Amino acid sequence: IEKVLPDLSDSIPLQLKRAQLIEETKGSKDALEMLLDLNAMNPRTPQLLAAIAETYSNLNQPENAIKKAQEALNAADEKLSAKEHLSTLTLLGRLWRKTGSLDQSVFYLNEAIEKDPTNSASFVELGRCYQEQRLFERALQHFQNAIELSPEDFQPYYYAGLTFKETKDFANAERMFKFAAKLAPRNI
Repeated sequence: IEKVLPDLSDSIPLQLKRAQLIEETKGSKDALEMLLDLNAMNPRTPQLLAAIAETYSNLNQPENAIKKAQEALNAADEKLSAKEHLSTLTLLGRLWRKTGSLDQSVFYLNEAIEKDPTNSASFVELGRCYQEQRLFERALQHFQNAIELSPEDFQPYYYAGLTFKETKDFANAERMFKFAAKLAPRNI
């Protein structure tokens, strides 16, 4: 990668791959350092800002992650692919939920679902928001949407199980937990 980078006019995609490899081998802190250096040379590059946001999220720094994700959306101007835009909206929704700003989270997740109603991750996150707001019927509806879109993903089953447990519907909770455990025995 190091030999090819100087000859490329747009090396951002390759640099992002390099950051991913650094994160996998050396950790998020080293990857963030590399991404921030790259950002200093390429300010307002939406893909780069989104990668920095994701890395801040991995480092459990939600405030910094939110700031960079919002910068990525603001800088987008058609530069983010539809998938990258969706991923950034979902990331913002997840981050706002983690900070307790559930209304902000719901806003971004609804935007993500509006852009791609087939993305199960956005439905899971929105369900989690409603679960935290104790709007259990809405939460279950969104978990069900996620299950229909990605029946092989254990997460919507797991969170539906938690929701059923909270509403004292233990039979359905057990059923959902069994589905989740069957799909991802190491995660449950």
